Amino acid sequence: MLKGESEAMVKQKPNEAWLKALGERLRLCRDRAGMTQWEVAERLNIHPSAVGLWETGRNAPSDAHKLKMAELYNVSTDYLLKGDRRIAEARSVYDIGPAE
Repeated sequence: MLKGESEAMVKQKPNEAWLKALGERLRLCRDRAGMTQWEVAERLNIHPSAVGLWETGRNAPSDAHKLKMAELYNVSTDYLLKGDRRIAEARSVYDIGPAE
């Protein structure tokens, strides 16, 4: 813990490895959806550079954006956050759309 940081502040910082893994899953989902970073940004009403920062693991999307991307890419938030493929694969196999 750095001087001046509280324990709560340290706990809130995302782990670098987790950010990188999240970014890789976001890029993979976008590629599978056949979308560009620009198209994703338009759908989420954000600047395209934000998508690039997320996909490179330099920054994490807000919880609201994580939910929107899960719907956009037709995957679970569990898959985006933890890489849990079981739900993502079940949606694909049974052609289940995004949760409403």
